[in-house]
Amino acid sequence: LLKNESLGSTTTQHTINDLTPGRLYNVTVVTEAGGLQNSKTIEARTAPSAVSNITSENNGTSLRLSWQQPEGHVDAFIVTFSNNNTFLQITTQSGDATEVEAHQLTPGSAYQVEVMSVSGTLTNQSEITVRTAPAAVVDLHIRHSDETSLSAMWNHAPSGSRDGYFLTIRHDDATVDTREVEPNMRECTFNVLTPGRWYIITVTTRSGKLNTSVSVEGRTGVSTNPILIVVVQNHSVPAGSASLVLTGLTPGTLYRLQAATVSGDLQSKSISLEAQTGESTSTVVTRFILAPAAVSKVKVANGGRSDALYVSWLPAEGVVDSYLLHLEDGKRTVHMLAVSSSSPPECSFSSLEAGRLYSVVIVTRSSGLKNTTVVYWHHAAGDLDRYVVLISYNHTILQNQSVPTGHNECTFSSLMPGRLYTVTVETWSGSYVSSVSTHGRTRESELKERNLAACGVGFFSPMVCFSVPAAVRNLSVRNTGTADLNVTWSPALGDVDHYEGGVSIDTRPVPKHISSLGFLDLIPGQVYTVTIQSQSGTLSNSNAVSGRTAPATVTALQADNGHTTHSLTVRWERPVGVYDGYSLQLLDEAGGILRNQSVVVDSQSELLEGLTAGKWYRVKMVTLSSGVPSLDAATAEGQTRPAAVQNLTVVLVNTTSLSFSWRPSDGHVDTYDLSLYHVSEATTNHRASGNRKEHQQTAGELVDRQKVGPTGNGCVFSGLQAGSLYRLLVVSWSRDMSSDSSVQSSGQTNRLTVSWQHGEGSWSSYQVLLYDASGATLGAETLGAEHRSHTFLGLIPGRLYHADVITHSGDLVNNVSEFGRTSPEPPTHLSVRQGPTNDTIELLWSGPASGDYDNFSLQWAPEDHLSIIPTHLTSCIVGGMFPGRNYNFTLMTVSGGGAKGDPTAKSQPIQRSVRTSRRS
Repeated sequence: LLKNESLGSTTTQHTINDLTPGRLYNVTVVTEAGGLQNSKTIEARTAPSAVSNITSENNGTSLRLSWQQPEGHVDAFIVTFSNNNTFLQITTQSGDATEVEAHQLTPGSAYQVEVMSVSGTLTNQSEITVRTAPAAVVDLHIRHSDETSLSAMWNHAPSGSRDGYFLTIRHDDATVDTREVEPNMRECTFNVLTPGRWYIITVTTRSGKLNTSVSVEGRTGVSTNPILIVVVQNHSVPAGSASLVLTGLTPGTLYRLQAATVSGDLQSKSISLEAQTGESTSTVVTRFILAPAAVSKVKVANGGRSDALYVSWLPAEGVVDSYLLHLEDGKRTVHMLAVSSSSPPECSFSSLEAGRLYSVVIVTRSSGLKNTTVVYWHHAAGDLDRYVVLISYNHTILQNQSVPTGHNECTFSSLMPGRLYTVTVETWSGSYVSSVSTHGRTRESELKERNLAACGVGFFSPMVCFSVPAAVRNLSVRNTGTADLNVTWSPALGDVDHYEGGVSIDTRPVPKHISSLGFLDLIPGQVYTVTIQSQSGTLSNSNAVSGRTAPATVTALQADNGHTTHSLTVRWERPVGVYDGYSLQLLDEAGGILRNQSVVVDSQSELLEGLTAGKWYRVKMVTLSSGVPSLDAATAEGQTRPAAVQNLTVVLVNTTSLSFSWRPSDGHVDTYDLSLYHVSEATTNHRASGNRKEHQQTAGELVDRQKVGPTGNGCVFSGLQAGSLYRLLVVSWSRDMSSDSSVQSSGQTNRLTVSWQHGEGSWSSYQVLLYDASGATLGAETLGAEHRSHTFLGLIPGRLYHADVITHSGDLVNNVSEFGRTSPEPPTHLSVRQGPTNDTIELLWSGPASGDYDNFSLQWAPEDHLSIIPTHLTSCIVGGMFPGRNYNFTLMTVSGGGAKGDPTAKSQPIQRSVRTSRRS
């Protein structure tokens, strides 16, 4: 006994504090009056505590989650991993577990994790958002090096996401420079380095606050630190010097000088020159390392592409080590490439924005000195003399026109309808020319004036007309509901007017600053191809992706024991839309998965056999469409009937007591309810008189009752009357279900099953009668002695009925009556909309299509303390919900109950999930 408290006679409720979380308690209320007592005992469980101090460890593709064991009792933990509201992994751990692992995750991604403590049917949960570390780059190497720069290049990791790259270059332990580059970049160059020095370049991949790094080592080329080696003299010259005076030489004599550059123990290739002293002097002044010449005849072209530039030039005169090209957008360097002097004098820049003005800077480098050439490029910008427009077919020029600079269009006539032509526009400025091409097709029609302009193909300045817009990037689609798809993308590079997005039945324009689009009221489970088209003037580019809406959830799911002790029959109504199968899970009371099996698409029922008698089970069913599951699982609960005891016998008899024994029931039993009746001889020999009331017979006068625990196998009744006849009834109980006779609704709305236990002695047959509330006979059936149940079909859903079971033995009869009610039809619709205030929602539903019903039952999980304000029999306002929490509302039709005390029946549930918005 933990607590014993006295309460006033008018008290109707009481709170007991300082209990252990998650523990099952027996609460007994004893009523006292004038020295007499009566009591009622119930079982109640405190809610379990949530876990705390959740921490995570990860290696990019897996997560290990740890937590502190909560206070009190916990049956199990249910750990859910999700990403963007999509459940990826649900695991059930034992109540003493403190960690769980998840594998095959995406590097650099954020995951929402919920750890739910379970005790009985009560839960509590903690949530945390964790992120996997990003994957490191691969194939990191030094792409180019010279005296003052190092260029590193890498490939992106094969999987995962990232926010960007952060690069550092270090010499010894000192950081020389850092760079932050976009997540799509694969190369970076560090300049103004010290010649001949070793450096370490580290590329760090960033995702949120997590980083992954990889490094590469490289060395710059040797610097200008001359040592002149002369046949007759040897001089060391400081690194900053640029001249040397040689004295003491013979006038007029030709000398050959050789110079080499040294860094550490490395030496460059020698260079040489010849010098001659004057006729009257003995001094030679030698100056070396002239600045390199600049390149010439630089050409820049786009090659008909909207995202690339091609640069070529004539090599600079003299000695050149390499060229360094900068592509600049305003004052910002976008790309940097190094080209060796031994390579062809050309390069290209890609992944550019269409229609953007860029500057190309070419730096000539020789022995640490530089010379620079700047080229500005824009489509048809600046001074130009004229346009020359050519139209060709099959590589043959058919017509050409010279167009003045003040015009921006031209027309070609006498073309073939429906033919694809190539149009090239050349921009001329002096002797320089650049060109760009596009294609146009004449219309297949009976036009008398067959010209390209009449078909809506005009030509404008190259900046406007010939820059085909880029397609959107990172196009993805996900299902957000059983009839909804949401498409997201990264904006197209360059300039666009707007986007057009559509599926087969719905196309709509999208402003260019929007990068997502939702399609509603689609067919559940159907695959759709979504196309996002970039539109710029009359030109367009598109990208497409396929996605499937989530299939609909089955309805009217139920798990019926059919009055059996070792099986459940699962039945459901087929969902709407497209689907190709089901996934069915059988779970125990703690949420552990006992079975996980596939069900064929044509089935509407599944028999689960080999179960434990008296056990409570939960069934979850998910609809599948080509592997895509329904967003919500339909759930139903069912319990196998507890088995009756066996071998019930009298083991000891005396004048005042009886001792009984039995073999305990198979399966699960909470308790045994023992009832001892005194049976008169007149009752046992009563003959039927044909009167229905005379058929009504009880089991006798109740003398005593006892409760025995599930492990008990015997009992003793004392203080009995000598010579009297007694009858013992042992009923096995599990939860609210017993092994005794009953009239039950199987969950089917049009049937009632009447079942009973055989009485003692012998009998020849049974007669089962069914009456409506007015007493009219609806059905009668005579059954053999071996039967224990009978089902009446074709009844009204939710209606109250009265059944009689008459036992026949020769001319003698015995009669037992019971009331029962068919299950009502479920509600036909449940929807959610915003409530009258921002922190409330309104639930609306429609009543069943047929049958009797009195009310509706609304339940929700998690079992938070919500406020429910009914506004109508078929609607209510719900408040007090926790921000950002996902609630599952379950609605059932109720028939019966109330003040009359009639049997109550509930329909199969319908469900709807709602996630409240997170407050900022």
